[in-house]
Amino acid sequence: NLAGVPKIDGTFWLAGLRGEVGKLADYELRFGRQFFGDSYLVRFSRQTRVFNIDLSYTEEATSVSAQQLAYENLLAYASEVSGFDLPQITPDLYIRKRFNLAGTYALAKSSWRFTMFDEERDYLTTQTSGRSDGIFGINAEWTWDLDARTSLIASGTWQSYNLRGDPNTPEDIRLDLRASRDILDGGFVELRIWHNERSGDRTVGEYDENAISLGAGLKF
Repeated sequence: NLAGVPKIDGTFWLAGLRGEVGKLADYELRFGRQFFGDSYLVRFSRQTRVFNIDLSYTEEATSVSAQQLAYENLLAYASEVSGFDLPQITPDLYIRKRFNLAGTYALAKSSWRFTMFDEERDYLTTQTSGRSDGIFGINAEWTWDLDARTSLIASGTWQSYNLRGDPNTPEDIRLDLRASRDILDGGFVELRIWHNERSGDRTVGEYDENAISLGAGLKF
């Protein structure tokens, strides 16, 4: 057991169901029991030739550290709304209640993607028991294939936080522009320009960041 975390010994079970509705839609349902109580997953997805929508709700126990392990790398950072802005190593355990809506509209050489999420975290550790965090975020992304090997990606993200034990309610704005070019077999180069801005009820922690990076990678 982690220090300050309620005892989590015991049995765990999970049951689920996956199915399709016609040829264009599918769903998934899960119900289980963890040490804190019930856990749920409800997901519905519908896909047509040009439009895809995915709707889900998750309720489960996790930790800040576990979620940080899935934090996106620098070049892919702005492609999704992760809901985690300040990576940290901590055993804080919480109940994660997350609603997520994502939609994609694809044309011949371009696509639009929209993501919205609302997440609540009810902490279980002794020091933070009874406190909650709230995060709400919206992301929009446009991808344009200039040719078979070159892509241009522009995205914008807005996130609002309600932090446990802190009257401050910071907001983040992120603007990102990337140009990617495939080279050789599986290799690519990427130029990225981005702007990050944080504002809040207090000036402490506010910042503006403007940066440019050039990277290369290999796809397997």
